[in-house]
Amino acid sequence: NIVTSVVATVLIGLYVDYALHIVKRYGDEMRVNNDRKKALEITLSKTGSAIVISASTTALSFFSILITKFTGLHELGIVAGIGIVICLVTSLLLMGSLLVWVSGAGVSGVLAVKEISSGVETLIRLVVKRPKRILLSGLIIVVILCFGITRQRFDNDPEHVGVRGSKAVAALKVMHQKASKKGDPLHIVIKGKDVEALNDALDPLEKLLSGWENDGLIGRYDSINVLLPAPYKQKIKIDKLKELVAKNTLHIGSLKKTLTRELEKNNLAYEKDYINTYLKGVVAALNQHELVGLKELEAIPNPRINCFYCKDDVSMVAYLYPTEKGWDKHTLNIIKDTVGSMGSHWILTGNSILFDEIKSSVISGSVMATIVTLLLNLVIVYWFFKKPLYVILVMLPVTLGFLMTLGVMGYANASFNFINVGTVALIFGLGVDYGIYIMQAYVREGKKDIGNALRVSGKNIMMGAATTVAGCGSLVTAQFIGIATVGLVLTIGAISCVLIALFIIPAFLCLKSDVL
Repeated sequence: NIVTSVVATVLIGLYVDYALHIVKRYGDEMRVNNDRKKALEITLSKTGSAIVISASTTALSFFSILITKFTGLHELGIVAGIGIVICLVTSLLLMGSLLVWVSGAGVSGVLAVKEISSGVETLIRLVVKRPKRILLSGLIIVVILCFGITRQRFDNDPEHVGVRGSKAVAALKVMHQKASKKGDPLHIVIKGKDVEALNDALDPLEKLLSGWENDGLIGRYDSINVLLPAPYKQKIKIDKLKELVAKNTLHIGSLKKTLTRELEKNNLAYEKDYINTYLKGVVAALNQHELVGLKELEAIPNPRINCFYCKDDVSMVAYLYPTEKGWDKHTLNIIKDTVGSMGSHWILTGNSILFDEIKSSVISGSVMATIVTLLLNLVIVYWFFKKPLYVILVMLPVTLGFLMTLGVMGYANASFNFINVGTVALIFGLGVDYGIYIMQAYVREGKKDIGNALRVSGKNIMMGAATTVAGCGSLVTAQFIGIATVGLVLTIGAISCVLIALFIIPAFLCLKSDVL
């Protein structure tokens, strides 16, 4: 579907991350030992273990979206989660086999014999010389960006997630302007057991709608009343007709004489047969003392009836249009409460109601998915590193990166919507990888040296982040705005997380190496 279409782009970025780490580590070990078996063993036991943990946290982040009720995001979690597992398996098995095969002639089959500079050494010197400045500067930047969270808004306008430059959307706006309608109408749908039960709802519906219009709660309304007056209005008219007929006896002869005299007086042509038929209908109508209902309406060949009444499922609908100020929350709550009190056979719907419910469902589902992702990540990371302080440092990039993402979007007036809000949980899955790679290289490489940790993992993290940004960033160019905003959120998240991982964690490790 529209949401799952982004999976291929995201998986390419993630798969390249895993491949980069394996190729780089295998090549480095081949440079040192020139032994394929030993190089593969070290690569899989050290870098491979970090990849397994990072892929597990990412896959679980995707799978956590399954708890949302929004079908598009639900399916995104299934497809992307399975995709990550497949990427992990192929990275370890297929990539390992290919590396052993192509390195038969030596390390030159995998990497250049002389390692190309990536700026890691410059990063190491900067971190080692000025760790306090880096931490202080990072804290100030994070605090400033966090203030942008207060400007964050949720955009539930469907037009803002549609196709850029859509002619259909433009035409719809023009139609609304010409019809002098500000906002979409609400619909009150009433379903009855039979026609008689539906007839009984005509009076309550008309009194309710006319009352709302008189009170200024709605701008205007359209209902079956335009074709079939409500029963209580019919009774008023019938009583007046009874009085009229009682005072003046109506005969076709006298009516015909009066009508023809006036037609001839004004030099208007007429047919005698038509006049007789017409007058018979008038007299019959004036002497009609029975109420007319929906069953009588079915016999009238008027296509407009189908806009309000469906005899197949015994239901009718009324259309409510907003005032100049549009549908505000207070007005919607009043209408929802009133319609809800009329019984289960009265249903209120419409875009304003629908998107409000979707918004609540998507936001609550996304929050739950984010919480589940965070908890699962904590469990997995603790199981791998076995020390609370290491867990905190691993989760630092993704936690601060998440807050920075919200802040940057707030300052940039980039709102969350129905589609991109579900990807918030993915930031935790993507961003936690960088912290895992740094801490794995620091803790499990035989010596707790931040310089060595950055040499082992720094270049890979830079390249991995670059490919992730390239993959997710390419989504920003999508014609479908909803998908483009997904790319924007993930791009900002990846950049924020990698900056924290490459600067803040190493700076902290430099200052606190004695307690670690």
